[in-house]
Amino acid sequence: MSFETERFGVPMSTRANRAQAFARQRAVDRLAGRTVWSAGALPRGRDRADGLRERLGWARDGGVVTAPLDVEGSEPLRSASMRLASMLGDGMSNAPAPGRAERELYDQRAASAEGDVAPAVRPEDVVVLHDTLSVALAQAVRERGGHALWHVRIAAAPRGAESEEAWSFLRGYTSGVSAYLVSWSTRGRPGRAVRRIAALVPSSGVGFAKEITDPSPASDELAWASLLTDVLEHDRLECVGGTVHVRPVVAAR
Repeated sequence: MSFETERFGVPMSTRANRAQAFARQRAVDRLAGRTVWSAGALPRGRDRADGLRERLGWARDGGVVTAPLDVEGSEPLRSASMRLASMLGDGMSNAPAPGRAERELYDQRAASAEGDVAPAVRPEDVVVLHDTLSVALAQAVRERGGHALWHVRIAAAPRGAESEEAWSFLRGYTSGVSAYLVSWSTRGRPGRAVRRIAALVPSSGVGFAKEITDPSPASDELAWASLLTDVLEHDRLECVGGTVHVRPVVAAR
């Protein structure tokens, strides 16, 4: 897999200013005319969904539409999803491995996902799924011709068997995912954290990373818009007669 890294910070030269202006125009050109949906079901997922919509607010004047996509679920399903999130994330869950009961809950949610997606999501829309429950909508988004991006929360350090069990379970619901997004922070210069976001696009075997060194919101906002643009440009590369076609979905094994 090839990987490209781009840095976003305070522009210190005319060339850097031109590069940022180009990145902004490129993002608006690619995202305009479609809706970027932020889907969250669990409390933390909804917070992250709200955060992404705020980050894209600057592009609304250019025709970029953002909207929430709330995802509901029964209490047993929400509890199972929160356990899975804990198994993937930093919290110590000591949760039992998901089994038949959790599989039935997720199967039912995936089967009913069309009801959430069909009334709103149009072909070529972007739907960012922000938690382990909303990812159950991925296949329905893909079947509508949309781009399903899963914003995954992962542990800062390997979690071993517990994390593997969660990944193995969720893999059955990610065949419609166009790209995996991750975000994290590392220590930079004294007193400053360097924020990083990245996307992996399995269909084209490429990845993109954005390193954000500017503490102001502007660089963070532009980096996220640029990352979404990269995904859109590489998710569906096969064209026939000038028309972009959805790549065939291969079921996870």
